[in-house]
Amino acid sequence: MQRRSAPLSSSCTSRGGVAAMLVLICLSFATVVATLLIQAALAERTYAKRIELTYQTDWLVESGIDRAAAQIAKSSAYEGETWPVDLPNLDRPLKAVVHIAAQRTDDPQIRLIRVKAEISGEGQTKLESHKDVRVSAGNPKHPSQGRS
Repeated sequence: MQRRSAPLSSSCTSRGGVAAMLVLICLSFATVVATLLIQAALAERTYAKRIELTYQTDWLVESGIDRAAAQIAKSSAYEGETWPVDLPNLDRPLKAVVHIAAQRTDDPQIRLIRVKAEISGEGQTKLESHKDVRVSAGNPKHPSQGRS
């Protein structure tokens, strides 16, 4: 015996349409939330990379100060240099330059060391850090005045 099904009523059809609309709305909402989370994660990653490069420029400045102090200890005629640095171990190629200037002051025993480090790369704004330090020409390892 064949059984005939009753035709669908309009209320059953509208319930199926409402359910489909609710599913679409939930999927749209989930997509928006996922997109916002991905954007936030990318922004956080960019911020963390920027902080990492800021620390790198600070370390380069400190290295420049140590290098200048060592050069002053070797020769009182040292006036500075430009020191290119390769940064191959980072996730993208970057160029760094450390500018060192050792200036004489009114006191012949005191030298002013000015160091500026710059890091730049493709698609990135240039980061700079600098520091001035006064060192004793007789004992360059010990600053005669505080670092600024």
